[in-house]
Amino acid sequence: MKKYRMAQMVKKERILMYVSLIILAVSNLSFNWPVQNIRITSTFGESRTDHFHDGIDLISFDSRVSPIADGNLLYFWNSNFFPFDQETGSGNFAVLNHKDYKSVYIHLDRIESFQPEYTSGSIIGRFANSGRSYGNHVHLGIFDKDTWSSVNALEIMPAVSDERPPVIGYFALHIGEDYIILNSNSKIRLTKNYPLLVQIFDEINPGDRLGIFSMKVLMNGEQIYDVKFDRMKSEKRTLKISDRTFDEIFDGKDYYKIPVVKYQQGINTFDVYAYDYAGNVSLKQFIVDVNLDM
Repeated sequence: MKKYRMAQMVKKERILMYVSLIILAVSNLSFNWPVQNIRITSTFGESRTDHFHDGIDLISFDSRVSPIADGNLLYFWNSNFFPFDQETGSGNFAVLNHKDYKSVYIHLDRIESFQPEYTSGSIIGRFANSGRSYGNHVHLGIFDKDTWSSVNALEIMPAVSDERPPVIGYFALHIGEDYIILNSNSKIRLTKNYPLLVQIFDEINPGDRLGIFSMKVLMNGEQIYDVKFDRMKSEKRTLKISDRTFDEIFDGKDYYKIPVVKYQQGINTFDVYAYDYAGNVSLKQFIVDVNLDM
């Protein structure tokens, strides 16, 4: 009976996610990916050990980069035109202005010329490995035109085929310098309410370890946490997603953090839902018997 209820919950969550994504896709048919036959190598809001990944990384067999829509050039930096300037981590890049958004294309190759206006079919340049980069790709950033808050490209771009749900791995506690892996139905003694850590990644293609689109957590049947990687804003020079800082969402590179855990004496049951950008959802239940010594 418990497995049936969990399956029904997952089905309901998947339907709601699909409806939301269909609405988004219909309302944003005017945008195009900047490269053909894309492969996503990094998603919006992923952990970079100590900061968020502010954009989405793309590769393709064809390195030509086009605008996501018609737009005019706001700013660019290219070592061909500024040979005496020091290259930044972005390398060669261009910033375009569109009707409702600004788009940024980072880690481009050197170019010989630029133009004040671009159409969606024109070529800005080719992606490369300029700046602080570990391989040829283009980093696409999309920003709200008025607030300059970052927008997840997968919210407004054409849908990417993905039939693989996120993978929810193991749970852990970070105590002192140590990470302690927890098995479900294990017994633990706690001297404080440590955040619960969970390993989650998404696979569009086999072997991918991409970030997820959203997650929520129920503890003993009550929702205690949710986060959605749709926008990133700056508040007092600190970047936030879902009004949470990096340290409130991640613990290093490998773990999503559930920071609002108030353990109860005895059995504690956690239901973790992880969603990807295509509407796939995974659910994993974790049960731990806690002996509080506070």
